Amino acid sequence: MQNLKWWRFLSRGLTVTVLLVIIFPAAARAQRVDSLSPEALQQTIQLLERQLVALKQELAARLARGAQAPGALTTISTSCLNLTRDLALGARDTGPNGEVLRLQSFLRDTGDYFYPGLTGYFGEQTQTAVQSFQRREEIVSFGRPETTGYGAVGQTTSARIRALGCGEDNVAPTSPSITPPISN
Repeated sequence: MQNLKWWRFLSRGLTVTVLLVIIFPAAARAQRVDSLSPEALQQTIQLLERQLVALKQELAARLARGAQAPGALTTISTSCLNLTRDLALGARDTGPNGEVLRLQSFLRDTGDYFYPGLTGYFGEQTQTAVQSFQRREEIVSFGRPETTGYGAVGQTTSARIRALGCGEDNVAPTSPSITPPISN
């Protein structure tokens, strides 16, 4: 019986160590797990378990708000978005209410963009949001912007955004098409 308790404690400690090393590398560098007392390690495990529960609840809430199964979006409550140019990492709006800003707003409404503000700059956060949208809508799910269009807004992604935002009929998937990233 004692061995079973020790094994459970050890397996939890190993799980915490893996979490600290993979998910929280800064925390792993700040204090080594093997230097913690059993009581401190138990407290750390309990803290991580509470954080995990909170993250699961947040994920469930986000899924309920809008992150849906592939192709599940029909229309969204945003104004019609008709992009006139391809957008990729590095694109920047030159004026207010530009296309990148409107894209970020659209992606926020679909539950894909989580950055605190709309910036008008197509950075890594916007690229990640575009990738999330492309995966869910089954446009493309791997590769690089230059090769498959994954993470860039080209012809196919623009058409799907227009279809959802403007309430048009579903757009049949076509092969992704983009132009090289815009440098400003």
